[in-house]
Amino acid sequence: MTKDIDNIVQELVKAGAHIGHRPSFRHPRMKPFIFGVRGAVELIDVRKTAEALQKAKEFVEELAANHKIILFVGTKPQMQELTKNIARACDMPYVIRRWLGGTITNFAVVAKRLEAFRGLEKSIANQQEMEKYTKAEQLRLRRKYEHLEEEIGGLKELRKPPDALILASLHSEALPAKEARMRNIPTIAIVDSNTDPSLVDYPIPGNDDALSALNYIFSRLAEGITEGQKKQKTK
Repeated sequence: MTKDIDNIVQELVKAGAHIGHRPSFRHPRMKPFIFGVRGAVELIDVRKTAEALQKAKEFVEELAANHKIILFVGTKPQMQELTKNIARACDMPYVIRRWLGGTITNFAVVAKRLEAFRGLEKSIANQQEMEKYTKAEQLRLRRKYEHLEEEIGGLKELRKPPDALILASLHSEALPAKEARMRNIPTIAIVDSNTDPSLVDYPIPGNDDALSALNYIFSRLAEGITEGQKKQKTK
């Protein structure tokens, strides 16, 4: 385990996960995760990051082994494509645009939108069905579909609230974190030095601005999910 942690620490440093914010921006509860200061920024203790990441990976592996649904959320522009690709790679839902208020706390309403979206997708895929409409109506339906695909496409197969959340940045994804707490849904999140780590169940201290750091952390979590999914067949 120590060797594994050492390897993770090295990879985290390469990814820039240790770079925090200016000391004046630090949230008081992040103090235990700060290693020191270099220049004008604080350095996050990546050994604690590695330990937290390993713990979170084991947690999602267990969830996946028990057929649980884990929702990835990454709405910051530079994080969107990576979040989508990682989620798709392990066959999990995702949100990369604006978080729709009530996605968790008022899922019944969101479920109706998702059902309508799936129905529209089915209609557009049916050539005979589309021929019933004029060209102008077909264009309108396709544009509506494209809008919905961009807005809620990552949730298309979601039939019930997720069993856990993975957030690319707690600072940027405060609303889904809040909704998850209200419904006692466990949450994993990258927590930078300017954010309160007590707001999630599995905080992973790290740089939430670096794409390379997100890629490494999300990839490790996805590995855990994939490993858990492989165990489903033996259960």
